[in-house]
Amino acid sequence: MEQNENNELLRRAEDLAEQCERHGDVTHTGFLTPAEAYLLQTHPFYRPAGVQTVFSGGRPDCERTVMFCLPEYLEPEYLQPEEYIKALHIKAHFGTPGHRDYMGAILGMGVERDRVG
Repeated sequence: MEQNENNELLRRAEDLAEQCERHGDVTHTGFLTPAEAYLLQTHPFYRPAGVQTVFSGGRPDCERTVMFCLPEYLEPEYLQPEEYIKALHIKAHFGTPGHRDYMGAILGMGVERDRVG
């Protein structure tokens, strides 16, 4: 990941943390790559006092995760990621499509990659 992209991601995280504090609402990123999530977990960025961050992909074994900024009143154990992340179960009626087939179809419809875990 390039330095410019790192700075942009960190600025976005800071903005989400400030919005969380200002409005008292949960804010979140789109789905992050493992490298992006690692950067946000290990690189210090400005967070107002009381704002905590939690990373979740909807399940414990997800490769791509979302960073949630929690307002002061919400403890991490009470965050319900399923309110923000929806899982789809897709069944093919013919053939045996693989991961690439599904991803290609979803991205081909114009859905941005950070919206798909």
